[in-house]
Amino acid sequence: MITGVVAVYTVFFAATGWEPFWDSIQREYSPYHTRNRAMGPFGHTVATASYVMFLLPLGVWTFVHTKAIWPKVGWGLVCLLFVPAVLSTQTRGTQVATLLSCGLLIPWLRKLGPVIGRLGGDKVRGLTAGGIVVLMLLGGWWLRSDGLAAEIQHRWSEILDFRSVTIRDGDKVYQYDSLLEYTERFRIAQYYTVGNILAEHPLTGVGFGTFTREFEKYRYAENYMVREFPEHTTENMYLMFLAETGLVGLIARIALLVAIGVIAFWAWRKAVEGPRKDMLWAYLAGYAGLAFNMLTWDVLNEPTMRMIFWLWTGLVLSVVRLQEVSGMSAVAGADQGA
Repeated sequence: MITGVVAVYTVFFAATGWEPFWDSIQREYSPYHTRNRAMGPFGHTVATASYVMFLLPLGVWTFVHTKAIWPKVGWGLVCLLFVPAVLSTQTRGTQVATLLSCGLLIPWLRKLGPVIGRLGGDKVRGLTAGGIVVLMLLGGWWLRSDGLAAEIQHRWSEILDFRSVTIRDGDKVYQYDSLLEYTERFRIAQYYTVGNILAEHPLTGVGFGTFTREFEKYRYAENYMVREFPEHTTENMYLMFLAETGLVGLIARIALLVAIGVIAFWAWRKAVEGPRKDMLWAYLAGYAGLAFNMLTWDVLNEPTMRMIFWLWTGLVLSVVRLQEVSGMSAVAGADQGA
């Protein structure tokens, strides 16, 4: 439910440009504040996009398996807003992660026919009319001359723009070989920052949770002006593992993440068809998107994302455990049938 509220909130205020609740607070206190990209209730474009992306499959799962008619209709309309919410933040990495998650949900399309069929004629017509209205509003927002489509296209065009960029700041000159190198100068700098850390602490890093404190000591700022980017971050979760816990910690964390994914995947393969199996796949779809998104942002350093990741993961591992205890796997079911 909270995820649906976040999606509606983000799309509504991005489309209207009117945000009475948090705008003044974010403008004053958030170093990430911007008027061009939807901030959402998190005050951070990437945090909002990552939250919606990670829980998008769970929202679709809720729509598919909700029994009551009107909640199902409501969730159907809300699900139409998940992708626009991510697009409105204009975060390229999260857009690719969302595409990955949605691609993994494509096999669920065959489930939507029976789901919609059970709504009944009046409900289907109501859902269709509501969906058309939502899509028309989104389409109008998208097609505005100064709207979202042009802004997203501009951000993606930066990747293929190879013109050089020169910035002068007093006696200092910064030279970039492409527009992408210019727009991603801070992220590129953090690769060098982590390299500086590894040169002194290759195995164990600077210590868990100490990156922010140690950042100034190892900061690489030869390719950008420090006042442009006051943030102390690696812009990459795997680099954060590496910087704080070294090669030993990175290997251990990747092993943990892989183990969680493998356990959930094998539980999904063994599960019988139904809500439980679909929940496992919804988790895997969001998990795959989040794993990719970690390449472009230190996701788990954001408190809400860290909490929701472990809550969702804990719930899924509990489902796996219950499945093992109750014997509700495909193999067990076949044995009982025999």
